[in-house]
Amino acid sequence: MLRHTTHITVQLENSYYQSGDTLCGTVSLFAEKDVRARGVQLKLRWQARKTSGTSHHSDEGVVNKVVLELPNHNLRAGFQRILPFELTTPDGPASYHGSTFEIIWTLHAKLLTGNPLAASAKVHFELSPSSTRPYWHGPKFKLHHSRINLVNITTTSVITLISLLFVLFGLVFIELFGDELAGFLIAIFFAFLGSFGLYWQHRALLAKMTFTTLISRLSTRTVSPGETLTCNLKFVSWRNLRVHRVRVDLHAIERYTMSSRVHSTSISPMPTAGGKGRVTPSRTQLTTKTKTVFVRTIRLWEDEKLKAFEPLTAALELKFPEDVPYSFAAANNQLLWRVVIRFYAGAMPIWRKVIPIVVKPKNT
Repeated sequence: MLRHTTHITVQLENSYYQSGDTLCGTVSLFAEKDVRARGVQLKLRWQARKTSGTSHHSDEGVVNKVVLELPNHNLRAGFQRILPFELTTPDGPASYHGSTFEIIWTLHAKLLTGNPLAASAKVHFELSPSSTRPYWHGPKFKLHHSRINLVNITTTSVITLISLLFVLFGLVFIELFGDELAGFLIAIFFAFLGSFGLYWQHRALLAKMTFTTLISRLSTRTVSPGETLTCNLKFVSWRNLRVHRVRVDLHAIERYTMSSRVHSTSISPMPTAGGKGRVTPSRTQLTTKTKTVFVRTIRLWEDEKLKAFEPLTAALELKFPEDVPYSFAAANNQLLWRVVIRFYAGAMPIWRKVIPIVVKPKNT
């Protein structure tokens, strides 16, 4: 085991800072023997890492890097050298301690001796965004993200084609065997299967065509803790409907990426060392999971009768608590806020609309 003959410690005046503050501290060096070193490198580093589990992917970034020079590039044995420093804290991201991942800030100090295994030390601190320097997300942030699912498109196309063939087959049966009861019943059966398949596969489209318009407007897409978000809803239908309820959810989710080893056994023509001729290759499979960390629900219009072409309107106020976390998004870890509107009416499928929003620090 490598034993360092040079000892390095880092001390900060405080453990909590706001963005834009001056981070003050000292680096203490003590060498058991003479060491040639150019200085000490300081790095401010954030990391979004797991709070539980072993296969959680992490994100990290370095936002500030400075070098404290040593006089004569020499550290004498038996003498302690103290180097003071001052750094300006960055805009963010803010420290966060969630259920699946956390965002932590550290100050790294490393002795520059040319050896990659040189002595180093680090200290943690909490960072809160300043109201005058707003920062609410990390790199690669996107409000809107759409992905085409080729499996769903293929499934929809196949079911639609089979349903149309059933309907066509039923019409042919009626033309050929319409005079016979058995042929007529078989034709009706195939026509029913085809029609039901078309309805089931495209029921969501039929549900959307039921409304002439569905308007949902937010007073703003960016909000701060303690503020109120106003949501205006307006529904208009082509026909009379019985509305079971409308549900509006304000919630935050943690989205994180995990990796797992997948093993698949195949038979090899050449025997292996065990003599069984089986090969078990493995590959890494990435999965994205989500967990809800905040929910606020409002229900309205329960058992309401909606008349044709008569608008049904409502204005909702969504209050954000003072201690809610800020939005954050990186490659493998995200904290996303959104408003979800669900409309339950008749025997139709649930109509659902998702509106992404951003929670940021307060502005002065």
